[in-house]
Amino acid sequence: MLKPWLPYLIGLAFATAANVGFASQVTVVASICDIVHSPEKYDDRRVSFRSHVESDGVHGAYLAEPECDKGITLESGGRADWTDLNRIMDTIGTVGTARKSVEASWVGVVHVKGPVISFSADGISDVTYKLSDGLRRRAK
Repeated sequence: MLKPWLPYLIGLAFATAANVGFASQVTVVASICDIVHSPEKYDDRRVSFRSHVESDGVHGAYLAEPECDKGITLESGGRADWTDLNRIMDTIGTVGTARKSVEASWVGVVHVKGPVISFSADGISDVTYKLSDGLRRRAK
């Protein structure tokens, strides 16, 4: 005989499992400064932010803000479409960001491994740039 409380218990178990899965997919809005100053708070969390992209055009890129003393490295992988960002970085003005400022909105997961904070991008949007005549001073 089916216990009257059994369907309730099964439903509660499914609801709890669904909520745990949902919570792991919640995107936290943060800034580069928030992340670099409290990396443990964002480790393995999905975040969104807007930031500058810094690159010499050869050795990879990182995300930074002028007011922060540290940046976030970009990991390969993720599900982001890099087409717009790569087009701006590689074909407009000089390669990289020495003579242009590039910004984008990002969604992805932060990873902290010792002193290194990295980011795996799942989404890149609203990529903008501004050309400059002289060499820009890069964020650290």
